[in-house]
Amino acid sequence: GAGKDAAAGVRFVHEVSPGSLAVAWFSTVVLALGTVWFSIRGTTRGVRPNELISGAESWEPVPLAPWKRRPGPWLAIASAVGGLLLLVIPQQGTVMARQGAFFGAGFLLVLAGILGFHLLLLHWQRRPEPLRSLGALARSNSLRRHGRSLSVIALMASGVFMITAINSLRLNGLEQSGKRGAGTGGFAFVGQTSLPVYENLNTPEGRAVFGLPEEKAGFELVQFRVNQGEDASCQNLNRANQPRVLGVNPTALSSRGAFTFAGHLFPQDTSGWDCLARTGTSPDGVPEIHGILDAATAEYALGTHLGATLNLTAADGSPFRLKVAGLVDNSVLQGSIVIEESAFIRLFPDSGGYRYFLVDALSGSDAAAVAGQWTRQLEDRGFELIPAWERLNEFNSVQNTYLGIFSTLGGLGLLLGTVGLGIVTGRNILERRGQLALLNAVGFSRQNLGRLVVREHWFLHGAGVVLGILTGLIAIVPTLLSRGESLPIGLLIVLNGLILASGLASCWLATRLMLRGPLIDSLRHE
Repeated sequence: GAGKDAAAGVRFVHEVSPGSLAVAWFSTVVLALGTVWFSIRGTTRGVRPNELISGAESWEPVPLAPWKRRPGPWLAIASAVGGLLLLVIPQQGTVMARQGAFFGAGFLLVLAGILGFHLLLLHWQRRPEPLRSLGALARSNSLRRHGRSLSVIALMASGVFMITAINSLRLNGLEQSGKRGAGTGGFAFVGQTSLPVYENLNTPEGRAVFGLPEEKAGFELVQFRVNQGEDASCQNLNRANQPRVLGVNPTALSSRGAFTFAGHLFPQDTSGWDCLARTGTSPDGVPEIHGILDAATAEYALGTHLGATLNLTAADGSPFRLKVAGLVDNSVLQGSIVIEESAFIRLFPDSGGYRYFLVDALSGSDAAAVAGQWTRQLEDRGFELIPAWERLNEFNSVQNTYLGIFSTLGGLGLLLGTVGLGIVTGRNILERRGQLALLNAVGFSRQNLGRLVVREHWFLHGAGVVLGILTGLIAIVPTLLSRGESLPIGLLIVLNGLILASGLASCWLATRLMLRGPLIDSLRHE
């Protein structure tokens, strides 16, 4: 189902070739050997043979330089400031540029958080807190391997940031659907006909032709003329050379303040729609008109941008130029170019009547009942009404599908990360089995030792998860505010709750496995 949403019903077929398997195997082996070499090189650097023979472990704080001479604090501050600037400064580039700025800001914020924890661990290491509780002893033990502790925090923070940020970008057309700035434009329904409607359905005379009440009975329409070209929405995998063109009276949209503009060429045009009335002729005599597109249509389907010019063909075969004067952010207009109605009539005189409608449901009316009446009365024209939020969700399903794929891959990475957390826990227990045996000998029960080890690693795991959630939310807030949408709180709680629970379960399982058997035997080798 997910693949069909992302590719407009195209079926994906799994294919495996010997060449791809060989490349995957070779790449995996090289990465694994490189990781082992790098780990061994870092572990054996600076280790003295007498310490290995005696089994002694050197864990002495390295003297710190004065604060002003340390690069860590300055790098943390620079990363935090750089990330916030990328979020605050308006991005006027393409959609890809804005997304690059978003993930760049996220990377810098996560880096700043990791460096902040690095400085905090160093501070605790040199000024240990009194060991008045089992939790204090656990936090003190988490400082034994500073680099290992920081790697756990960094791994969890990076993964949780990706999961939180990606799932926060999910689109839901139902949210804010009644607002003019939403992707529905505040309209209740989107209507289409198989045959053109030549009458103005906003007038009593036009409604009377179809047996509708002459007074405004529940609905008010914004009517579009349609030149049926190629679908340029994200549901079409091919590049559209002659996209569908819609002709509309821009006053009908500007008076309503419909939709949110990602950008437009004329700042004095407060609504964004009035620019459609601007037309002209280029020096070579080719007509030039202004058009407005959905931002996703411009970026992905047509490969163009704000201010660019598209070379199109009129109904009589003559060329004309369309200048992209405005981009609408994620709307039901996706897949079409909107131009001024009189310009449309000149360019496409054979496309008479109206075939596309944005429908306002007037307050106090039963929208569902009125929709049924209009559908019945206009049945001979093939009139169909779809709730605007449902139509918007048809487009949103493509982006949500890809976000779901990336979220699943990120979840698998975090799953491996929690397994790695269990391995780190087991390794730490094996290295400290003698210490734990001594604590057991002086009165600590196995249950207390288990809680001690779990709290020690749970603290690191929890710190990484909290850091990832905070940086993800900070990075996504400007995007949500610009769209007027809200966070999927329930989804984020479930996902991050599962991450926390799986980390705790991994630590607990590793602790149970490593603490089996008599601990007293470990003291004989001390």
